[in-house]
Amino acid sequence: MLSTENKNNLLEVYYQNVESVLDIKKYINSEGDLAVNVKWHHPYIHNNIYDKHTDISSEQLNEEIIDTFWYKANQIAIHYGYAACYSFGRSNGWALPISKNKQNNYKGIPAKDFVDKNNLELERLIQLKIFSMFAGDIESLFNLIKSEIRNVKSRSEFNQLQNRIYDL
Repeated sequence: MLSTENKNNLLEVYYQNVESVLDIKKYINSEGDLAVNVKWHHPYIHNNIYDKHTDISSEQLNEEIIDTFWYKANQIAIHYGYAACYSFGRSNGWALPISKNKQNNYKGIPAKDFVDKNNLELERLIQLKIFSMFAGDIESLFNLIKSEIRNVKSRSEFNQLQNRIYDL
């Protein structure tokens, strides 16, 4: 087992800002798992958007962009080695990465495994770094959609944004 000092030195080589990786308080959901807060507050879409040819309302487009977010969030989770990303909690406000264990059970990442920073094994620290990268990508995706969707004023612009998200 590595001493705390050696472990921190090794981590500093791989991860320049270890302390930011270890700050997980904002990523703990009500069940005690690591997750990313992505609560949607409606409406995001410009109120005047309406496609005359398809009779699609801004509420329907809002739901469609949320579905697009969850599709991409799942791809991000898989990219980082998780089995999937589920929406969790009241109003599906948390992006919860799910892992598959040896017994083929799916589960979240218990935050309690990462609370004692001084006794974390290198494997746990790497898991935490991977979660940190996942969380950063999910937050970036969420913020991209949140800022860009307000500028969309037509179905064509909406489709362009949706295609940009799929292509990320």
